[in-house]
Order: sequence, then C-alpha cells, then structure tokens
Amino acid sequence: MTPAAGPYLAACLLLVAAGAAKVARPEPARRALRRVGAALPAGAVRAGGMAEAALGAAGALTGSAVAAAAVAACYLGFAAFMVRNPVGGCGCFGSEAGDAAGPLHALVDAGLAAAATMVAAAGGLHPAPPGRAALVAGGAGLAWVTYLVLVPGARLAAAGRALRR
Repeated sequence: MTPAAGPYLAACLLLVAAGAAKVARPEPARRALRRVGAALPAGAVRAGGMAEAALGAAGALTGSAVAAAAVAACYLGFAAFMVRNPVGGCGCFGSEAGDAAGPLHALVDAGLAAAATMVAAAGGLHPAPPGRAALVAGGAGLAWVTYLVLVPGARLAAAGRALRR
C-alpha cells in the first residue's frame, strides 16, 4: 500500500463533493470558466460536475490504477486552471469558495495530483488492504481539513489581510 493512499482517497472524496456542488449550483463555476474565456451553459457545467463526481466515486471505490491516473489528470487540470485564474476563484464547491485561496488552491491541487500519480504508479490500491476502514476514515478526515483550508480558512486569511491594510 502506497503512503499516498490517504491523500488519494481525500482527492477522490473532494471530487465527489465538488462535482455534486457544481450539479446543484453551476453558476459559480460558470463565472470562473468565463473569466478564462470558456463560456459554457449551465447544463455543460452540470454534466462536468456529474463526470467529476463519478470519477471521484470510481477512484475511491475501485482504487484502480486507471482511475488514479484519471484523478491525477483532473487535479493537474485544476492546478493549471488556478494558476491561470489565481484570484478569481473556481466555483468548485458551488460557491465562490476558492476565491480567497489563490495560489494555495493550485498548490493543494498539485499535491493531490501527485498523490493520485503515486497511487497510479503503484498499480492502484489493493482491493481489500488491511485497515481499509481506517484508511477511508483518514481520507475523509483529510478531505474535510483540505476543504476547511481552501474555503473558510482562506476567507479568514483574506479578511485578516484586509484588516491590516
């Protein structure tokens, strides 16, 4: 079992959450995409959200090397998007949640891509490793902490910077 298994499962769970949020509320993601020159209808954003959630679920449930490689590619794309749009946010959780995260968001995306790449290179996750339940719980915990850093944590940091000005 690769040491990247926990962060990989966190990456998968974040894909599920962010994809579901885009299905429910596509407008923030539409605005983010427009800022980089991609004007998509709400239906296309929802379809992308469904694909994102499905990829996250497939990655977490199958643990296959192919799914891990796809998760890595997805996060590399997210990192590239955030580098191109560092202050405009991403709409990844159905709100302008990532707006304040900026470069931190790109760095987190790159780290999650690296974890998924390590899982893919290791041939995926074993179907039933010892401690699977603990691993999933750890991945869920890491996903929650990542969300807290990217959303409320980044907003708090931005508010603190604004107060110091």
